[in-house]
Amino acid sequence: MGIIVDLTARTVNGLDSWSNPIPITSLTETIATFEYDEHRPNFQVKVYGLINRVTGDMSASIEREAGTLIKLRSIYSLKCKPTKRVF
Repeated sequence: MGIIVDLTARTVNGLDSWSNPIPITSLTETIATFEYDEHRPNFQVKVYGLINRVTGDMSASIEREAGTLIKLRSIYSLKCKPTKRVF
């Protein structure tokens, strides 16, 4: 899985099939937390998690709910490695 954390834009991209950038809501020297919440008629999604900037550990959850019948939750526990810029 390829996650892109853009500290300048304060966004996280690449979680699951979620294509929208997820805003980083809090950023400290050691922890970056992110959260996105969307509610529509008969559908809602919530994406949230944190990245430890020292260890590279990341945990994230994606919760989807469609009406009263379908409720899905994906939980991720990842180890992030920094990449070198190409240019």
